[in-house]
Parts: sequence; C-alpha cells; structure tokens
Amino acid sequence: FPNHDIIRNGERVDSKTQKLKTIEDVMGWSGMVSIEVVSHLKKVQERFGGSLWSLLDSYLPSVPKKMTVLPSVVAPTLYREIDSIPPRGISKSDWKALKGNQPLRYSVAQPIGFKPFEILFDLIELRKFLGQVLVLASDFREFDFLANQLLERFPGDTVLNDSRLSKGERFQNFQIISRSFPKVILGTRSSAFVPLQPGSSIFIVNDNDP
Repeated sequence: FPNHDIIRNGERVDSKTQKLKTIEDVMGWSGMVSIEVVSHLKKVQERFGGSLWSLLDSYLPSVPKKMTVLPSVVAPTLYREIDSIPPRGISKSDWKALKGNQPLRYSVAQPIGFKPFEILFDLIELRKFLGQVLVLASDFREFDFLANQLLERFPGDTVLNDSRLSKGERFQNFQIISRSFPKVILGTRSSAFVPLQPGSSIFIVNDNDP
C-alpha cells in the first residue's frame, strides 16, 4: 500500500514501534486481500472518507495463533434454467426477469398477510441456483432472526459472516466465503466487501420488525 511504511522482521525498532507485531505474526494466506477488494475499499474511502486501514479492519477477521488454511476450490458454474411457477406475491413478468441471469434491481415490500420475509426466502431459493446470494442485515437483531431462518431452510448452503463469533470461527468462515464459494452468505453491512462470483445476487434487508 502506498504512503504506509512496513517494518521488516529483524529491522531495528525504537520506542514507538517496539510494540508492533511483524507482518509474519498477523498475516493470513497469500491473496487474503485481493486487488479487487482493495480497489473497492479505496472507492468507499474516496466517497465517504475515513481510513483505508479501518475499512480493512472491518473486512478482515483476526488471524488466530493456530491457523489452518483451507484449500481453494474451483468456482462452480451455478447458473441453470429454472422451470417453476411464481410464488405467491410475485407477478409472472417479475418472475420471468428474476429467473434470468441479466443484471437487475428489484425492490420488494412486505405484502399484508405474508409471514415476515416470506418473499425474501422465496427469492433466495431461486437466486441461489443462478449464482451466489449475499444477504445484508441492517443490525444484529435482524441478523439473528435471518440466521435462524436461513440455517433451517438452507442448512448446507448458508455461511454466517458474524463479527461476534470466536476468532477461530470467524476466520474459518471468512476462508469458506473467500475460497469455497458458498451459495448463501449472511452478514451485516461490512459484509458488502466479501468476494462474490460474477452474476451473484445481493439482498439488502431494510429495518423491518421480524
């Protein structure tokens, strides 16, 4: 990173730097932060201000002392044609667009008589066959409600990007998200930086009472 100094292992340190850890003590695996992620973070910094390092800190988990790096896998080809009737609350024309692999923006309001987030779960069910799905919750109360529902509905496909997990669990989940291409990822707003396959879907859940 330009304009920032890195202290090399074995380099002479003074009173200001003697408490700093070496890079070897805190780094994860090679490529843990991709060029695309850094570019994204810099754009966020330029628009909203703040420190690049604070943005990185919100994105990266702490590296545990005993780190096991998971092997990376080849990104699967998830897109496939979906033949099904529209679920309750979605028109046929909207359903046709939602089944396609073209970029789109779609807003959903909770209709009267529906269970909380019922349409959201139907859309996740659809879009996870077309690509990865990232669900962004507005707060931890909403996150916890969605986590219980998603883990029950899609138990083998859902990974939680939760900063409240233990250091080892968060690092493990970060690796799964970064290297194994899970179908459904749930996180709070800082999870907007997680790497996704092209053609993935992002659901931003507004402040709703579940």
